[in-house]
Amino acid sequence: MNVEQQIKSVLAADGTVSALVTADSIARIYPVAMPQDVTMPAVCFQRVSTVPVNDLGGTQDHDWVRVQVDSWASTYSGAKALAAAVRTAMRTTPVYGQLLMELDDYDDVVKLYRVIQDFTIYN
Repeated sequence: MNVEQQIKSVLAADGTVSALVTADSIARIYPVAMPQDVTMPAVCFQRVSTVPVNDLGGTQDHDWVRVQVDSWASTYSGAKALAAAVRTAMRTTPVYGQLLMELDDYDDVVKLYRVIQDFTIYN
């Protein structure tokens, strides 16, 4: 299972995240881009970079993967609640993402709040 599949699986399996983004048995957790006119709240994530783990013996079988997870909602408090749930879920295995940065945002075009989180994952 690749890191993107692991992230989606971990977020969908988390009870708090799932309760916030699931309706009609469909979890609104999307890789790279969300569909147009998606119901809020929703999560969108993407791989930002992959850096191979190297040591004096050469390249190892693991990578440091940087992932951006965006928690979207129609209210600021909704985006913050979803981001807090994502942060907790990303600390679980098999992903275990370490939070590097978190930023609050508002998109004037779509009129939605977003919390941007960057995680690093040892994969």
